[in-house]
Amino acid sequence: MSTKIKYIVFYIFLFLMFIGSAIINVSANNSIEEREIIVLFDEAHKQFFNRSYYRTAISDINSSDVHVIFNSQRINKTTFDGVDIFVSTNPGLSFTSTERYYISEFLKRGKSLLFLSNPLVEENSTLNGRGDLFNDVLSDPELETVSRFWTRTEDLTSFKRPDVVENEFVNAGKRNFLVISINSSDHEILYENNNNISSIITYTCSLRNSRENIIRAPSQAYAKTVFDEIHSYASNIVIFGTSGESDYGAHILLGGSSIMFSDLNDTSLEKTWYQSADNSLLWKNIFSWLAEVTVEAELPLILTEQVILAIVVLFGAAILLTAFGSIFYTIGSGRKTKIIKVEQVLSKTPIIEEKESPELTGAEKVSKRKRRFQQMQRKSPRGKK
Repeated sequence: MSTKIKYIVFYIFLFLMFIGSAIINVSANNSIEEREIIVLFDEAHKQFFNRSYYRTAISDINSSDVHVIFNSQRINKTTFDGVDIFVSTNPGLSFTSTERYYISEFLKRGKSLLFLSNPLVEENSTLNGRGDLFNDVLSDPELETVSRFWTRTEDLTSFKRPDVVENEFVNAGKRNFLVISINSSDHEILYENNNNISSIITYTCSLRNSRENIIRAPSQAYAKTVFDEIHSYASNIVIFGTSGESDYGAHILLGGSSIMFSDLNDTSLEKTWYQSADNSLLWKNIFSWLAEVTVEAELPLILTEQVILAIVVLFGAAILLTAFGSIFYTIGSGRKTKIIKVEQVLSKTPIIEEKESPELTGAEKVSKRKRRFQQMQRKSPRGKK
């Protein structure tokens, strides 16, 4: 094996060792990220539905894969460090321009967001969803979202009131407690992890301009304003929807009800809202889906166990071959090398002398011209006697 080839083999295996080590390290880091999704539950905006009323729901998603933390301070540049999913329910306090900026930057990193509003509740203003405060966040032009919570834009005060969806024919004892059969959407939220959603019970407001309509109200339902004005066609009442795929990969999910996932009881339900129908399954599916989006954004390289095993084998082979190559390079093939002196080479090389072509002397040049002149005279007629 020539020295040049030895060098090539040596550096190729060094390169393979480096690549294998780098891929294994990336895989290990990605595995750590994949094991835990961080959910930030917002409590900094006077939410009535805080952790006290979401105890069961939060417990159900807290696991080895998902960890829920709580935000009680105004959102700043460090609030979303390490966070994958941001959740906010019926805020009673508006988001400042600074907070809206950091939420927008969070979404531009391909993260996930869940906003849950609530319908108009005249008897208890703390239950009102304040979808208009969410709309302020969604209005950032860089997010390019058009989905909004419906609000009464004619209201002159800062509070733009939401609507309430009612159904006099199919309900859970009250016309605004909707019983909705799920049979008109293919969205994966409705069948994540084999948790097929067949029906939900909700008390909800409506969305407008939803890009993906996940759950619609039944055909007999109608949306009503505070002035008993029916403002929407039955076929267009959307209560769960997304803003569609964005250029940033972020997924924004909007829902018209915070109460439906809470631990509040109602005499008409005989159980908590969260335990009613398939509400709890829907809640779990929502976070499974949002977490998958986050994983895709954060982990572009996903290695299977078989691929990792192949890399380890390649890595070990590279070490062995590099070691043997180094020994071979140092010791050689074991054959003795015959040393030949320079003098011996020169003595065996025949010396070739170059013969120079003789130059014509001046006398030879004259003699040659004379002979030529004589030849011309013989050929000339005047030279004949």
